[in-house]
Amino acid sequence: MSASYIFLYIFIFVFACALLYREGILDKNSRLIAVIFFLTLAFALRLPLMSHSTTDYEHFLALWVQYFRVHGFEGLATISSNYNYPYLYILALFARIPMDDMYLIKCLSIFFDVIMAWAAGKIVLHYTRSKNKQAAAFVLVMLLPTVILNGACWGQCDSIFSAFCLLAFYYGVQGKSKLSYLHGALALAFKVQAVFLLPIYGALLLMKKIKLQDAWIFILVFIGSLLPAVAAGRPFTDALTVYVNQVGGTTSSLNFNSASIYALIPYGYEAEWLIFADAIGIALAIAIVYTTLLWPYARYKSVTNRSLFGFGCMLSLGIPMVLPHMHERYFFLGDIFTLMLGVISPLFAPAALLCQFGSLLGYHAYLKNKFLLLMNNGTYAMLAAFLLICIFTHKSFKLNGEL
Repeated sequence: MSASYIFLYIFIFVFACALLYREGILDKNSRLIAVIFFLTLAFALRLPLMSHSTTDYEHFLALWVQYFRVHGFEGLATISSNYNYPYLYILALFARIPMDDMYLIKCLSIFFDVIMAWAAGKIVLHYTRSKNKQAAAFVLVMLLPTVILNGACWGQCDSIFSAFCLLAFYYGVQGKSKLSYLHGALALAFKVQAVFLLPIYGALLLMKKIKLQDAWIFILVFIGSLLPAVAAGRPFTDALTVYVNQVGGTTSSLNFNSASIYALIPYGYEAEWLIFADAIGIALAIAIVYTTLLWPYARYKSVTNRSLFGFGCMLSLGIPMVLPHMHERYFFLGDIFTLMLGVISPLFAPAALLCQFGSLLGYHAYLKNKFLLLMNNGTYAMLAAFLLICIFTHKSFKLNGEL
């Protein structure tokens, strides 16, 4: 890494420290020493991974940046990419900076690792009123293996949409309707995987945490995120349907190194019912969404803020677990929610370990190009984690008052 990248890396570290200071986490010497130590460790663990180049970077990200170097910002009108435009805007900006774009891409993801960890800490503080647990959530997110590998090694941007998802959830349970819709729209603008959590708006509306009349903010922000591409010459309908084309371009494989239920199907297995596999997965996903709506509706008077958190965990883990065509990275948001669950209620910390185990099996398969264990082991872990989440959610209804 050149001096310019080291400076950028140090800037992100200082930014993380500034966020912690602003949250009042560094006000006690004992906590300051522990937090700075683990934060330094988190950044140190990322450093040796920064030079690793993956096929995703070489076959997609690097080519997109090069396309913008040749065509400029106007390349948004013609570039072939299944990423939505806000991320492409950033790549177009990177194309104009005389620095190695791979390091810029990874530094961007690490910056949002910090934002995501900060948002996770805010959620944990909301539920526990404990500065120590807020600090623990921050450093644990930064140290989570899938978070480290996703950005620093893989160069993926899942921390961006996940950070906005967490903020949308946080402002939702806080009753800040407009801010929740704003961040939800930004999450969806960066990645379609935000739809795993966005059904939480149904529960938030039922509990009158947010207002339906504020939903125009979501629509306005999402459409607004497409307008620079439209101004560069992209047809509006093309910009608006990028996710439709992305889903429509899914290949026939039911599973991509993912710990979804489709990993339970043995390799080479053939049966007539498999033609309905997509429909079965979609039906199960809809069932999970309806559960997060009907459960609070049926037990309206006993729903607590913890119940809403349980629903968030159910959606972020359950939906990618049952949908077909899932990739190994699609449990990223579930990784974060189960980690927060373990900090909020340590009795349910095994859910975070189980989820991390399932996710890491998929990461190993992609990054090492071989399986450490069969992916069905990861599926069993995810199912066990989901069961723990359901138990947590059920128990949350029995609490008195809002926590």
